Amino acid sequence: MRKEGMKKRKTEGRKDVYSNTPETINLIIEVFVEVAHKQICYLGESKSMRLYEACLTLLQVYSKNNQSRKRSDAAAEEDQYQDLLLIMELLTNLLSKEFIDFSDTDEVFRSQDQGPAAPGRTVSAADVVLYGVNIVLPLMSQDLLKFPSLCNQYYKLITFICEIFPEKIPQLPEDLFKSLMFSLELGMTSYPPCGLRRTRLVLVYEGPD
Repeated sequence: MRKEGMKKRKTEGRKDVYSNTPETINLIIEVFVEVAHKQICYLGESKSMRLYEACLTLLQVYSKNNQSRKRSDAAAEEDQYQDLLLIMELLTNLLSKEFIDFSDTDEVFRSQDQGPAAPGRTVSAADVVLYGVNIVLPLMSQDLLKFPSLCNQYYKLITFICEIFPEKIPQLPEDLFKSLMFSLELGMTSYPPCGLRRTRLVLVYEGPD
């Protein structure tokens, strides 16, 4: 208990140190983006889970530090735009695990031999990405979505999930489902440059009559 308390205090201390240094935050996210891009396809199940957990912890810390912060100037908004653009890239890289997997399948069996897995522990990359979207969605303001690159990247990611894993959308928690639908409605009505992609997304979600 004592060690866990010390570890938690150290983690909180790092948050305080980095919370007001946008350049450092941006670089940290970039590291995760590169690791996910270059390593995720080679990681077995157990190591993938560790990376998923690390990425989600990163997003939780980032979201916590930014939800209470007021973006009062253009420079601050630009910083958050850059961060969120990288986060969308990170989530897209994690999702690629569903399609490109060069990991050693023997690792799965070695992990199982070490002991029984916790019930429900197996989590897909798509589940992780949807949970990640849930964490950062409150930060995706209407003003930020006016940035074409962020707008495109966000809706590209959501479209991809809906097209490949349509069964997961109705299973989302109610709050996330409502937030996701609101963001889609906002995109359909407010950002014409991405209209075709979003229209396709809605058609995929609604399905045939």
